[in-house]
Amino acid sequence: MKDSILGRSESVRQRQVDCFLQIAFPDGALLQFVAFGLKGFTATMYFKENDSTGVRRVEGVHEGRGAIQVRSFFDGQSRLGTRFHVWELDPGTSEGAHIHEEEGALEEIYYFTQGRGRMWIGDDRVDVAAGDAILVPAGVPHGFENNGTSPLRVVLFFGKPQAGQPSSWTQARSGAGARDRGRP
Repeated sequence: MKDSILGRSESVRQRQVDCFLQIAFPDGALLQFVAFGLKGFTATMYFKENDSTGVRRVEGVHEGRGAIQVRSFFDGQSRLGTRFHVWELDPGTSEGAHIHEEEGALEEIYYFTQGRGRMWIGDDRVDVAAGDAILVPAGVPHGFENNGTSPLRVVLFFGKPQAGQPSSWTQARSGAGARDRGRP
């Protein structure tokens, strides 16, 4: 897998804050302690990034065809435990079929915002278009392609699943609502 950075810009909002502990007693007395060394430290209020900057062209994602334009958001800033990407695939481009299991187990949510494509999920072939969302549990073989005539754009969230969540396609398919909802 090869990638190249095409550009990146970010903006960060910060402010000076005091860190202190405040204890309110039942009689109305108030006791405050300023944390040693934290008076006037800089706290980040928010991060802002744009999907037109920081784009990488990644060749052969999971041995798929062509190059996918990948934009990663808030790498190194977010502590959610998930990653957030926007991918754009030209017609004929694909993410190759792959599986995330064992130590590298990931759950992925694909939300398609533009174009048409087809996903491979287990033994199923699923047509996707703008407005569709697909959740792929850890341990399920999957991949997708742009089989349309215009770019396919997808928002991708992925991370380690929580304990007790479905970890195989068989478990996910046996649950209520695991099938297509909302598409004729």
